[in-house]
Amino acid sequence: MILRKKKICKGCDTEQYIFSRGYCQRCTPKKPVKKKNKNAKTNQDFYELALLESKDKTCENCDREIPFPSAVNISHIISKGSNSFVRSHPLNYFYLCHRCHDIYEFHDRASMRIYEEAVKRKQIITKEYYDEVLRQNKGGGVNS
Repeated sequence: MILRKKKICKGCDTEQYIFSRGYCQRCTPKKPVKKKNKNAKTNQDFYELALLESKDKTCENCDREIPFPSAVNISHIISKGSNSFVRSHPLNYFYLCHRCHDIYEFHDRASMRIYEEAVKRKQIITKEYYDEVLRQNKGGGVNS
């Protein structure tokens, strides 16, 4: 056990045991409360809507029934990090069981039954997105 020596606290100028950055336990600055993510509500709304829209609650790859559907069962084709604008596009996600979701995200997705469909959907979404961007740039008066 390390023996502590009493030192002068930066906060109260008394000789105390120092706990954090020169402050005693009583004067240690409190950590700021983390603010909630502004997108948390919209993310939750998206997942609830996606789960409601999936009618039969079965995996799109292996047709296994999903007894307790949650946000973990939704796998995006174009990741939310690479393009947040198409995150909620109706063609941009599959409803998968835990096992298939793990394979799709971290292993060989090319071996899955839904792979060809994923490639087609990605092409459609990408074309729609870039067509929309081009249309907005033409109408928005962007000079080139």
